[in-house]
Amino acid sequence: MDSENLKFLELYEQEELLWNFKHKNYKNKDFRDNALKRLQEAFNLTQLEIKNRIKNLRSTYSQELAKIKGSKVSGTSSDEVYKCTLIWFETADRFLRDVIVTRKTSSNLIRKINKKKRKKNDAPSYISTAIDKLEKLKDGIKDTDEFDHFGANIAMQLRNLPIEVSLVVQSKIMNLITKE
Repeated sequence: MDSENLKFLELYEQEELLWNFKHKNYKNKDFRDNALKRLQEAFNLTQLEIKNRIKNLRSTYSQELAKIKGSKVSGTSSDEVYKCTLIWFETADRFLRDVIVTRKTSSNLIRKINKKKRKKNDAPSYISTAIDKLEKLKDGIKDTDEFDHFGANIAMQLRNLPIEVSLVVQSKIMNLITKE
């Protein structure tokens, strides 16, 4: 399936008006439909299947890109930076990196208001520094709820499936969520 995704991405890259929002015909429905028809003919798929494949590949690409960016935190050696193992990732990265915008997420949960803590100034500075770092780490750990556990369970099950099946299942899950 990975080699088929690679072929798909190579043809998708040629249809620039489908992925480059700066293309002059990006918003022209007729041109976009013609480009989708060319992909349909090449892969013998319906237009809905083509759109779902594009959505799934872009979603997977975005997730992999986020993993790479997340692993490049300050102080991380180049050996510890996440490296994507999907054979089609470099092909997608070649043309999608500039058009896919990763958004910073924020929580909509009510944050706990921290009580003011008295700091003791009589401790040596290295102990104070260590305490400050530990407090920052503690603040960064979020409480998990049943939705986090459910998502982790689904992720674990998707990882055990072949990639093509997991992409289809992921798409079906997203379709169910958007219908509700």
